[in-house]
Amino acid sequence: MAGNRRWTTEEINYLINEYGTTDIDNLSSKLNRSVDSIQWKAAQMNIEFKKNDLILLNNKLEEILSRLDEVEQTVKKIELEPNIQETLNMKQIFTELMSQRKWYSGTSINRTQAGEIKNRFFQGKLSIGRQWEVLLELGYKISVSK
Repeated sequence: MAGNRRWTTEEINYLINEYGTTDIDNLSSKLNRSVDSIQWKAAQMNIEFKKNDLILLNNKLEEILSRLDEVEQTVKKIELEPNIQETLNMKQIFTELMSQRKWYSGTSINRTQAGEIKNRFFQGKLSIGRQWEVLLELGYKISVSK
């Protein structure tokens, strides 16, 4: 960096336009002046960080939008999960089905698969998705609404 040289009109105009919107290190590099020199000149000319306030506001807005996106994704995830009443109804249906002998007859589910499904269901390890598949296989109609 050069020391103690006069500021040109172009440098001053650049400083006025960019101070507070451009990173101080980038200004230092572009103007070939030290950070202290840039800050001193800005203070001397009463150049305020008005534009920086807009940057801070924009950054805050981006942060809020990012959080809003996270909330939206969470809401979508919750909407896709069945509600408690639907889950209870499915458990009741499955409990009744599993108590019937050869509940799987007339489907592509064989005896071994039926035993595994029954065991996993009563252990609480059969996913909702698999429960839906079994119900569809058995001819149940499932409706999903928003």
